[in-house]
Formats: sequence, structure tokens, C-alpha cells
Amino acid sequence: MNDLPRTEEMNARYKNPDNDPRGDWKPGDCIGNGERKNGNYTVISPITGKAFTVPQGKHWVYAPKKMEQLIKDNRIYFGKDGNSIPSVKQFLSEMGGRKASSLLMYDDYGHTDMAKKDLKKLFPELEKIPFPTPKPVKLVKTLAKLGTNKGSV
Repeated sequence: MNDLPRTEEMNARYKNPDNDPRGDWKPGDCIGNGERKNGNYTVISPITGKAFTVPQGKHWVYAPKKMEQLIKDNRIYFGKDGNSIPSVKQFLSEMGGRKASSLLMYDDYGHTDMAKKDLKKLFPELEKIPFPTPKPVKLVKTLAKLGTNKGSV
């Protein structure tokens, strides 16, 4: 299934407080629930040397070598002063679209009344809608985006 386009509201969450040349990003969690093998180790802030460990019952989501690579690549953020719990930079330029919800609310995709109005705009000569439950153009366009690729018929 294809992704839907990102919204302006989604993109507005991304900033670039450290002027990273890769552009706007938002922080993501580096700590997950539960304990995992190789998930409990110390992470050192390269800015201040402060040591960070995960709370009991939690784990770092990256293996030690991966975390080290991410730190070297400036993808782990330790806050403005280098003393904050590490977070991973999620760059807007690397984000795909948004996943479709399995619940299609009429506020977002329309309803039968809207569909009837859409049909009357598209076919003004219609005296009566030929079927009882037409689908809104907005919904059909969304479903087409989800289920087709370039060149689909």
C-alpha cells in the first residue's frame, strides 16, 4: 500500500536547532520498553562527557556499535548544552509519506451527501443520483493514491 502525502501540520514539527546541514529534524526516542540483550550500556555525550544509562526495565533501541555510528554521524542529539538524554534525529528529508489509517472518517474523506454534491457538479445533467451510496471524490482519490503506482491502469 502506498503512503499518502504528508500534511503541513506533520512537517511543522520538524526544526533544525543545531543547524544540521541535512535540514529540519525532530527528536525520536532512543529508549524502548523492556530489557533486551545488549540494550543496557552507557552512552557518553561527546560534548560534555556526561554518561547516560537507561532506567531499569528499559533498553537503548540501538546496539552499542550502531549507537556509536549514529553519534559519529551527528544523528544523536544530546540537547543544546550536551547534557540531555540522547535522542535520535529523524530528518524530514528522509521521511516518507504518512501511513493510511484503517478508519476513514467522514471529516477527512467525505460522506454520502458530499458524494451526491460531487456527482451533481461532475454531471449537472443528472436529475437523480443513479445509486444509493455514492462515494465522495475525495475518498476515491485517496484510495487511488493508496492502491496505484505510476503507470497503473
